[in-house]
Amino acid sequence: MASTITKALKRINPFAKPKRRRERQSTEMTRVYNPNDPADFPVFGVATTEVCNLSCVMCHFNGPGVKKRKRTLSVEQVEKFMKQIPKGRQLWFSGTGDFFMDPHALEHVRLAHAHGHKPCILTHGQLFSPEVLDSLLENGVRFIRMSVDAIDAETYKNIRLGGKFERILEACAYLRKKKEKYPDLRVEINNTILKPNDDLIQQYCDFWRGKVDGINFNAEYYDTFHFRNTFRPIPEKRNDCELSVYVLPSGRMAPCCATMVVQHEKDQEWMPHIDETSPKEAFQKFQQMYKDPESPLRKICAQCGWWILWAYDEKGETPYWKHVEL
Repeated sequence: MASTITKALKRINPFAKPKRRRERQSTEMTRVYNPNDPADFPVFGVATTEVCNLSCVMCHFNGPGVKKRKRTLSVEQVEKFMKQIPKGRQLWFSGTGDFFMDPHALEHVRLAHAHGHKPCILTHGQLFSPEVLDSLLENGVRFIRMSVDAIDAETYKNIRLGGKFERILEACAYLRKKKEKYPDLRVEINNTILKPNDDLIQQYCDFWRGKVDGINFNAEYYDTFHFRNTFRPIPEKRNDCELSVYVLPSGRMAPCCATMVVQHEKDQEWMPHIDETSPKEAFQKFQQMYKDPESPLRKICAQCGWWILWAYDEKGETPYWKHVEL
């Protein structure tokens, strides 16, 4: 991409290791943990359902022409996970569908807050209402990301098939007013870069300024393992990935984003199941498998380009992600 806008953007990588002020900014989305503490391990979050009411053009889970599944975790499975992970950190709720298509979404959030976690939400935002938003805020949610990819209704409906752009604006306006009562509330907009255009990026920043706290841009993964429209050339030398624990709607626990997609396409029996394995045991298994070139995980790694999420340059930035603080 051209450098005119990229030089002007304030870039903060959400996967970078924590530095000053990271606790209050979007960067706490990272899998921060203390590797020197044997009781600690990194947790990303829970994708509770595969069901979605939209069909977004770039979505590998519910987009046009892809295999759609209907699995959803039970309240018991999600609470079991909550009880077995470190407390006091952000716990992201999402779905390979949309989180709010889970009939127990608000119950999951309530339980997360009750168990000492900081519940955060990643959603397309179409199912927000004042009642839903009030419930989230009352149960400790202080960080919401909405995946939008547009700044006008026509573009939105052509990308997020079945959605209405005005619903996003209504939710943003309602949440903006709620900052008076909840000053630590943070709202961000996510955008997948489908066509590289620096002028468009600037237009997005101008449009969302005053409506939300930050805006994020990410490269598009056009198949299971590969990206296009990156923010800088992909490095020639591959780096290690940062493993974590994700719970999927199937009940399987995955170590990374790529394996989430692989698991959706075909069940991966090597992935531990929440009914049979604790999250800590799952993470330990992932660590062992990552070191073994013959393991099923490493065979996936051999095909995979998701390592660019952690391909930091000297500024702590990656080819995958750009954040602009508004």
